Amino acid sequence: MKLKITYDDLKVENYVNTNVVGVIGNTDIYLADIGIAGLLAGLPQHYRGLQSSGKTQLMRDFYYKFFAGEEHALWEEGRADYRPRDLFQRLNISLAKGQADNLPEIKPIYANGTLEYLVQSYDQSPSGELKLVWKKISKEKRDEIIEKYSITTSDLIELKRISTKAFFIDEFNRCPEIVMNLFYGLMNGEILHDGKIIELGNGYYSGIAASNPEDFSGTFNMDPAMWSRFRVILDFTAYEINYGDDRKLIDRQEKPGIIKSAKGDLVKFLEETTKAIKHTPVTPKERAILLYFKKGLGLCTNSEYGGSNGISKKHINWPIDCKRCEKQTQLCGIFNGLDQRSVDAVKFLARGLEMVARLKDATEIDPIESLTLAYEFVAPYKGVANPRLVKEKRGIEGLVFKSLRERIVETLHDEFDKIEGFKRKHFDLKAKKSNLKSLEQVYARLGHSGEYKEISQKIKEAFMVRRPLTVEEYKEQCADEFTELTRSVFDEVYSSHEIPEDLYLDYIASNLPNVNNQLDKLSRYAELSKKEYKSMFAKDSLCPYDEFIERVRIQMDEFKNSVYATLRNEDENFREKVLELPEFKQAYEFNLERRLDDRLSQSEISFIPKEKKGTFKRALVKKLNERLAELRKDKLKTEYKKITSGEWAFMEECLDDFLSGESDNE
Repeated sequence: MKLKITYDDLKVENYVNTNVVGVIGNTDIYLADIGIAGLLAGLPQHYRGLQSSGKTQLMRDFYYKFFAGEEHALWEEGRADYRPRDLFQRLNISLAKGQADNLPEIKPIYANGTLEYLVQSYDQSPSGELKLVWKKISKEKRDEIIEKYSITTSDLIELKRISTKAFFIDEFNRCPEIVMNLFYGLMNGEILHDGKIIELGNGYYSGIAASNPEDFSGTFNMDPAMWSRFRVILDFTAYEINYGDDRKLIDRQEKPGIIKSAKGDLVKFLEETTKAIKHTPVTPKERAILLYFKKGLGLCTNSEYGGSNGISKKHINWPIDCKRCEKQTQLCGIFNGLDQRSVDAVKFLARGLEMVARLKDATEIDPIESLTLAYEFVAPYKGVANPRLVKEKRGIEGLVFKSLRERIVETLHDEFDKIEGFKRKHFDLKAKKSNLKSLEQVYARLGHSGEYKEISQKIKEAFMVRRPLTVEEYKEQCADEFTELTRSVFDEVYSSHEIPEDLYLDYIASNLPNVNNQLDKLSRYAELSKKEYKSMFAKDSLCPYDEFIERVRIQMDEFKNSVYATLRNEDENFREKVLELPEFKQAYEFNLERRLDDRLSQSEISFIPKEKKGTFKRALVKKLNERLAELRKDKLKTEYKKITSGEWAFMEECLDDFLSGESDNE
């Protein structure tokens, strides 16, 4: 069940620093928020700063407010004579050997401006009496004694406080190097017991160490390997408080020293947030930014080293070779790449910062803001800043990253603006994902119309079923064949049946008046009597009556046959008139049905059932868009590489994800 937490539940009570160290989603982020984000992400932190810079107060606030003090966490103070045995006793771990009691006590002393060591020993008098004395030894001898007599975790036989959630140690670098290495296991939440790595915390663990600068007396140097193991670095000297904060501290009515905070218990919330951070997927834009940090804020493009197209700085002697390069003042010459563990720390710290910003009601968080701010607090003392700049900042690496963060942000914005501008320029390659017409047009513009049809047909075939055509479907889909069939059936019936002469004569009388007049005239002549015949023609021109009548009747039959033949062969209206006769119509329909049955049995239709059309369209759109994404990337790659060349050539490694990622703004 999710816990309802507000920012006020996380805000520290007594540490004061209201200087803004960054902005995420239009929300101000303070130095204490960096520490809170580190705890939310479960990252080991190191607070570095001068005396009275507030690092111990911030640690103490976290110790009580987040872990209820001793209930869930351990607090230690570093010192030169710190023995591992002391730590294990604090952890409530029993020892397997009594060897710890034999560890001689060693004291550091400062004489003549140097650190020296005294070891506890005994002198025996001639009478046999033992006398306690302190003998001077070298640093090498001191290390040898500690290594020989210290109890290590492999000597343990019982673990009783493995549920401890956090470990805090102040004055970390006042411990000898061998003890610092032992402490670091506790910072990361694991110890070695009986040859096995035992994890502490049962789901959540974090650690915070604080130290003074290495040039302080009584401190031991932390080597680069030790610094690299601390994921988050708060360099308090680089983020000093303002006048208003000073005034608030002066006006306090508290006794001098560290103020104890009220106890709280946020362990359950921390367990939830670390789990959420681990399971939050990385977006293409975030991946590109993290890769930018891993590649040292750009590749080397100096042609002298074969890097005209961009090569990793692992292939050059950075930053020595940069001195001879005209780009030595650019970001690629100022920073080297982070190791993978530090890149992961940037990712997780950014997630924690985004959680803090959202609790402050931030909206529309840009990963450039959160990741670059996280980079500022992860990268110091990891060996990635140009030593020349570190020296200029008096060894305060936090100042180097603080002074250049805005430049990094601007560079990232400029580069991503180029990329987004490039993709907007190619907006014609985009289509509404559910609009098949729009997709078809995009395929056409890409010159892949054939592939669009091929994909469509392939998807259709997967959803289609087959059945014989109906008469209506045959009429619609095979119009020419149907017309030919009806004509041939009609001609067959037409030619095999006699047409009544009355139909000819009625049709001629109604539709062909001239022809009808001629037939009437010939009919009247054929029906003349002898008397009428003799009265109509001159005697000298007359042929015998019977011969005349015979001639007229032959002429009339020839004329009628000619007209009838023309009507049968050429007059469509007459043919339709014939079809109205019952005997013709019945014979035509019978023969047409018989012939249609034969044709339809050989003709099938493929179609998508109504209930499958929605699924078909979704499957088609999905397949078309998948292929369109590939076609778009193929088309864009060549031009895209032009704007990500040189120092940004590493972007090609995540090109496919980035082009098809959320930044497409589809």
